[in-house]
Amino acid sequence: MPARVLTYKKGTAVVKIQKAAPAQKQNVRHHLVRSVISECVGMAPYERHLLEMIHLNRDRQALRYAKKRIGKLSLAKAKVSQLMALNQQK
Repeated sequence: MPARVLTYKKGTAVVKIQKAAPAQKQNVRHHLVRSVISECVGMAPYERHLLEMIHLNRDRQALRYAKKRIGKLSLAKAKVSQLMALNQQK
Protein backbone atom coordinates (compact mmCIF):
# COMPACT_ATOMS: atom_id res chain seq x y z
CA MET A 1 0.00 0.00 0.00
CA PRO A 2 1.57 3.31 -1.03
CA ALA A 3 2.11 5.86 1.71
CA ARG A 4 1.93 9.62 1.44
CA VAL A 5 5.01 11.74 2.04
CA LEU A 6 4.85 15.35 3.13
CA THR A 7 7.68 17.02 1.23
CA TYR A 8 7.98 19.82 -1.26
CA LYS A 9 6.57 17.33 -3.78
CA LYS A 10 3.42 16.74 -1.79
CA GLY A 11 1.48 13.62 -2.60
CA THR A 12 4.34 11.65 -4.15
CA ALA A 13 3.54 7.98 -3.69
CA VAL A 14 6.26 5.91 -2.03
CA VAL A 15 6.15 2.13 -1.97
CA LYS A 16 7.47 0.62 1.24
CA ILE A 17 10.04 -2.14 0.82
CA GLN A 18 8.87 -5.41 2.31
CA LYS A 19 11.30 -7.30 4.50
CA ALA A 20 12.52 -10.68 3.31
CA ALA A 21 11.33 -13.75 5.15
CA PRO A 22 13.71 -14.82 7.92
CA ALA A 23 16.00 -17.74 7.26
CA GLN A 24 14.61 -21.00 8.56
CA LYS A 25 16.33 -24.00 10.08
CA GLN A 26 17.40 -26.55 7.48
CA ASN A 27 15.13 -29.55 7.26
CA VAL A 28 16.62 -32.90 8.31
CA ARG A 29 15.58 -34.51 5.04
CA HIS A 30 17.18 -31.75 2.95
CA HIS A 31 20.37 -32.07 4.97
CA LEU A 32 20.42 -35.82 4.33
CA VAL A 33 19.83 -35.33 0.59
CA ARG A 34 22.63 -32.78 0.31
CA SER A 35 25.07 -34.97 2.19
CA VAL A 36 24.25 -38.01 0.01
CA ILE A 37 24.65 -36.00 -3.19
CA SER A 38 27.97 -34.50 -2.09
CA GLU A 39 29.18 -37.97 -1.11
CA CYS A 40 28.19 -39.51 -4.46
CA VAL A 41 29.17 -36.68 -6.80
CA GLY A 42 32.21 -35.38 -4.96
CA MET A 43 33.54 -31.85 -4.97
CA ALA A 44 33.54 -29.22 -7.67
CA PRO A 45 36.93 -28.34 -9.17
CA TYR A 46 37.04 -25.00 -7.36
CA GLU A 47 36.32 -26.79 -4.05
CA ARG A 48 39.23 -29.17 -4.64
CA HIS A 49 41.45 -26.16 -5.37
CA LEU A 50 40.24 -24.49 -2.15
CA LEU A 51 40.96 -27.65 -0.18
CA GLU A 52 44.49 -27.71 -1.58
CA MET A 53 45.00 -24.05 -0.56
CA ILE A 54 43.71 -24.77 2.94
CA HIS A 55 46.00 -27.79 3.18
CA LEU A 56 48.96 -25.51 2.36
CA ASN A 57 47.85 -23.00 5.08
CA ARG A 58 46.95 -20.33 2.53
CA ASP A 59 43.68 -19.38 4.23
CA ARG A 60 43.58 -15.78 3.07
CA GLN A 61 44.14 -16.70 -0.57
CA ALA A 62 41.52 -19.44 -0.21
CA LEU A 63 38.97 -16.92 1.04
CA ARG A 64 39.74 -14.50 -1.79
CA TYR A 65 39.50 -17.31 -4.35
CA ALA A 66 36.18 -18.50 -2.88
CA LYS A 67 34.83 -14.93 -2.97
CA LYS A 68 35.80 -14.66 -6.63
CA ARG A 69 34.12 -17.97 -7.48
CA ILE A 70 30.98 -17.72 -5.33
CA GLY A 71 30.31 -13.99 -5.46
CA LYS A 72 29.40 -13.19 -1.85
CA LEU A 73 31.84 -12.86 1.01
CA SER A 74 29.47 -14.40 3.56
CA LEU A 75 28.93 -17.49 1.39
CA ALA A 76 32.66 -17.69 0.69
CA LYS A 77 33.44 -17.62 4.43
CA ALA A 78 30.91 -20.40 5.03
CA LYS A 79 32.40 -22.53 2.23
CA VAL A 80 35.97 -22.04 3.46
CA SER A 81 35.00 -22.90 7.05
CA GLN A 82 33.14 -25.99 5.80
CA LEU A 83 36.22 -27.14 3.88
CA MET A 84 38.48 -26.37 6.87
CA ALA A 85 36.32 -28.65 9.01
CA LEU A 86 36.54 -31.31 6.30
CA ASN A 87 40.33 -30.90 6.19
CA GLN A 88 40.59 -31.32 9.98
CA GLN A 89 38.59 -34.55 9.84
CA LYS A 90 41.13 -36.14 7.51
